[in-house]
Amino acid sequence: MSQSDVDKAKAWVYKMYRMADSKVDMVSMFINDEGVFSVMGSPPAKDQTRLHKCLGIKLWALNHKNWVSSAKEISVSDPYIFVKLSATYQFKSGSQQVIKCLATWHKSLEESHALGVEIDGDFSKSSMNY
Repeated sequence: MSQSDVDKAKAWVYKMYRMADSKVDMVSMFINDEGVFSVMGSPPAKDQTRLHKCLGIKLWALNHKNWVSSAKEISVSDPYIFVKLSATYQFKSGSQQVIKCLATWHKSLEESHALGVEIDGDFSKSSMNY
């Protein structure tokens, strides 16, 4: 894999996360219509409506902004893009919490859309109950 391939994959991630910061629904533009989304502890979502709900509840709806700066490390191993994230969430109660997670995007370098994404991190009820 060339450095150019790695740079293209990173550019794809940065573009998607910048767009997601303005509107979470933009993420669906980067995932194949048949794509699968799963978050640790929840069943995989296979349709766009459930995908939007999972994304909103588990990630962006928790008031985190600036996902681009949350990406601490991006690595590529075709057909996967791994993104380590560390994000501080501001909950409605005013509490804050840092959540670290790994997003594994199922995307070959030749494709413009991901086939799915798996999010692994501490999304336990105790850590999300604010």
